[in-house]
Amino acid sequence: MSMLTPSGMGGKYRITGNQYPRLGRPRRRGRIVLAVVSSVVVLGLIGWGTLQLVDVFTGGKGKGPAQAHAAPVSCKPTAAATPKPTGKPAPLPSPPTIGLTVFNATPKAGLAKATADEMAKRGFHVLKFSNAPFEYDKKVAVSALVVAGPRR
Repeated sequence: MSMLTPSGMGGKYRITGNQYPRLGRPRRRGRIVLAVVSSVVVLGLIGWGTLQLVDVFTGGKGKGPAQAHAAPVSCKPTAAATPKPTGKPAPLPSPPTIGLTVFNATPKAGLAKATADEMAKRGFHVLKFSNAPFEYDKKVAVSALVVAGPRR
């Protein structure tokens, strides 16, 4: 028996040449593959989450989920409110007689106030300005939407 052979191993694990016996458990490829796959999945989830956070905090450059799936907002006049055409244009009311409520339906803060101030400079009567109600909030795909309501 060689001096390099552990005692009690007998001649079965005799060390000859430059090859040594493996005394530990054999490596399991399944564990290594599982570790690699799980680390790739975790890194992918971290990257996707970071992309989502960047999109939220920058306001999103393209159409977001709310805009992509939102039904277009439309105002359909009722039959009673539809005037009969006479062939000549109706006279426009003067700006001080028009009451405006300005809503901001975008993620950018301060647009409702800036628009309300500009309309007040042009002579319109601004009733109030605030964030858009739920049915319009972040669902208006156009730059401006005029919604006329009943006269109060």
